[in-house]
Amino acid sequence: MASISPSVSNQNSGSRLGRTTRLVGDIVADEPLLIAGKFKGSIESKSNEVIVAEHAEVEADIVAAKVSVSGRVKGNVTGLKGARFTGTAVMTGKLTTTSEFVVEKGALFRGQVDYMSEGKNSQK
Repeated sequence: MASISPSVSNQNSGSRLGRTTRLVGDIVADEPLLIAGKFKGSIESKSNEVIVAEHAEVEADIVAAKVSVSGRVKGNVTGLKGARFTGTAVMTGKLTTTSEFVVEKGALFRGQVDYMSEGKNSQK
């Protein structure tokens, strides 16, 4: 799986919503996705990473393999393989994950976390 970081602008490594772009709608991506602008709707990238850059503003439910937030997110976030909130992140909503999540010092997190280890999810 390719990974992109908020500081990388290489279009070949995934899709990007630029810093001066505003978009309302639904995004379904089969590649890494970088949101640097303003977005409202829903985002799904179950096999890749969704990155919300430092100055981005997102009002959406996000479902992705990994979610990395440095900007503002309002909504429900599901990180299937993990989630990271950097020191500049502002998150309001519910985080659901079955894997590791990190909230760095300085991040603001308002909401709830639903965490369950993968081993406990597969009860028969």
